[in-house]
Amino acid sequence: MNSGEATRAIRAPCLMFIALVLLFSACSLGVPSAEVAPVTFSGPPVIRIASPLPDQTFLSGATVIVQARIENAGPDLARVTMLLDGVVLGEKQDPNPIGASVVPVTIDWPTRNPGQFEITVAAERGDGSGASESVSISVVLPPEDEEPPESAETVEVVPPAEEIVDATVVPPSDETAVLSTDAPAVSPTASLPTSPPVLSSRSVAAVIAKPSNLRRGPGTSFELVGSIAVNQEVVIVAVNPDRDWYHIRYGAQGDAWIYSELVSPSGDLGSLPVESGPALAEPAPAATSAGGVNLVIAGIRLEPQNLVCNQAGKVTVSIRNEGTEDTSAGGWIAVEDMIPGRDEPVARSDPANPFPTIRAGETITAIPVNITVSVFYEQVHRIVVSIDSGGHIAEINENDNSDYIEYTLRRGNCP
Repeated sequence: MNSGEATRAIRAPCLMFIALVLLFSACSLGVPSAEVAPVTFSGPPVIRIASPLPDQTFLSGATVIVQARIENAGPDLARVTMLLDGVVLGEKQDPNPIGASVVPVTIDWPTRNPGQFEITVAAERGDGSGASESVSISVVLPPEDEEPPESAETVEVVPPAEEIVDATVVPPSDETAVLSTDAPAVSPTASLPTSPPVLSSRSVAAVIAKPSNLRRGPGTSFELVGSIAVNQEVVIVAVNPDRDWYHIRYGAQGDAWIYSELVSPSGDLGSLPVESGPALAEPAPAATSAGGVNLVIAGIRLEPQNLVCNQAGKVTVSIRNEGTEDTSAGGWIAVEDMIPGRDEPVARSDPANPFPTIRAGETITAIPVNITVSVFYEQVHRIVVSIDSGGHIAEINENDNSDYIEYTLRRGNCP
C-alpha cells in the first residue's frame, strides 16, 4: 500500500467518528434541561401521639396534656381536631399557614370523672382526605386518704375573642379548650383584668406573642403564678440583668415575670430599669425525701460529632428521672446553637420535639432532634439542650433541665 492509500485508510475512520460525534451533538441540542420539581406532600398526614401513652392512668382532677406531631403536613392541611370519646375537645382551622412538613399540636384536658377514655387526634386535607390516631387512658379516683391533686392548670378558661374566631370549640363545656399549634404549649389561661395596662414614663407597651406561663421571678425556678393568652396587651416595666426575662404588668393589678421570647415589645427597652427579681425561696430540706419528679439530661450525642455548614445534623438526648415519682405527662425538648460570647442563638431546632412520660428512676432516649447551622464555620459552637421547655412538668428541682456540648462547625460547601 502506497502512502496515499494509507492516508485515506486512516482518514476514513476518523471522518466517520467525527460525523458520529456531530450527529449525537445535534440530537442533544434541542432537549430542554430537566426542571426541579417543587416539594409536594402526597398521601395522608401521619399522626404521632407523644403524650399520653397508651393505657396510662391518671388521678381524677389531674390535667392530661395531649401532645402530638402531624407529619407529612404541607400547606393544604385544612384542619386538626382533638376528640375525647368522639366529642371535640378542640379544633384548629388552617393550622399550617407556612406549609411546614411537621405541625405540633397540644391541648390540656382537666379530668373530672373516673372511667376509660379514648383520645383521638385527626388531621384533614383540603380535598377531604385525612388520618387519625387514638390512645386509650384510664382516670381513677385517688385513694381515700389522699386529696385530689391541686394544680394551677385547672383554673377556669376564659379564651379571648380573637382565639374564638381562629378555632371552633364544640361543645360549649367547661372541659373544652382551644387547640394550640404553638409549641411548647402552656396551661389554660386564667381570668385576667380586661382594662388596658397603664403606661408610665419608664415602661414599654407590648403584646403576648404566644400563650405563656407567668412566674413570680425571672426564671423557671420561680413558682408559676398563672398563664396569659396570645395577643394580650401588657406593659414591660423592667428587665432582668441577663435581659432574657421581662417584668410585666397587665390590667390594673397584675404583676409577673415572663420569658422575653414570648413577648413582642413596641419600643426600645434600653431605658428600662434592671431588676434581679425576688429572692428564690430556699427549698425545704425534706423536699427530696418527700418525693417528686426530677428530670435531668443524662447525655447529649451529636451526629456528626462536628456539624457541617448548611447540612442537617441530629441531636440525641437521654433524659433521666432522678425523682421518686413518675411524670404525669410528657414534655418538649428545645435545642439551640450558640456561639460562646454571643447573646442570641444562630440556629434553633423545630419546636415539635416531644418526649413521653418517664417513670421514677428511668432513663429514656428521645427522638433525635434535627438542626442545621449555616454561619460561623471553623468556629467553636455550643449545642444547648433544654428539657421540659415550657414548664409543663412540676419538679422538685427546676434548675437542672439544661446542658450543652461544644463542637467545631466544618466549612463543607459553604462559601
